[in-house]
Amino acid sequence: MIGHFSPSRRIEEPVFRLEGTEENLAKADALCGSLGGDHGHRPGENVAGAIEKVVLHLAYYGRALFEIVVEPEEAALSLAPFGPDYVWSLPFFYLQVAPRASWSDLNHKYAVLRKDAVWRVEMPRELGGTSGFRRVLEGLAEWPSLGPGFYTNDIEQGRFPEEFVFGDYRRAHQVQIYWVTRSWGWAGRDWSLDHVTEYYQFHRHLTFKWAQSVLREHVVRQFNFLFRRLDISVQIVIEGLSSPSEILKVREEMRAGVLDFDAATKAIRA
Repeated sequence: MIGHFSPSRRIEEPVFRLEGTEENLAKADALCGSLGGDHGHRPGENVAGAIEKVVLHLAYYGRALFEIVVEPEEAALSLAPFGPDYVWSLPFFYLQVAPRASWSDLNHKYAVLRKDAVWRVEMPRELGGTSGFRRVLEGLAEWPSLGPGFYTNDIEQGRFPEEFVFGDYRRAHQVQIYWVTRSWGWAGRDWSLDHVTEYYQFHRHLTFKWAQSVLREHVVRQFNFLFRRLDISVQIVIEGLSSPSEILKVREEMRAGVLDFDAATKAIRA
């Protein structure tokens, strides 16, 4: 039996196909529903919600950790997320230590989880892995968008330092964003051409589409690994979307002048 679903209600055609028997589809749906909120009304919507949840964890931490919880009364499995901060990976288990500030409010200062009870998803290596992505987040946090600390403090106190040119700071801040996110091609929600050429803007646009495709395929692959690990005979298949290699080919054709900007954008299915 095949179930169709889409990660977005705005997409008319399904971009994922969920393959498996009716019994296994129900198991996968229940497992993912425990993570995605169990709000799906159509087959596979819970899987789409779970994929989105994993991506959000990766975007925040660069790594996603979930405890695989056995529900003996219901003969079911569920996924419980926990933050990777203050977590150490040891040979046979994970050790999680609570922040010192919260010790007075807790009965236990640490928790131990067997590794076979944890599902771990890392940022893909093509995108720098967990450590590389954390460096991106650190780089983005280095320059506050509202200005350096001394400038914002002066503004809060009603002082407007004439020697500080905010436009110059804003330009340097934008250059920092471009540099830090160069491997992702993230536009920083800015499609203006104030500091970049039109070609560079489209090159980054295609790079970002490539990064999205890499991340999408990676997360789907990790879900398929998890299903097999838990003996759930279900597979998520991506269809109708450009693969990372196809996007890189389009970007190269644009660089070589074979495709113009409009044709390159239309050649990507994402």
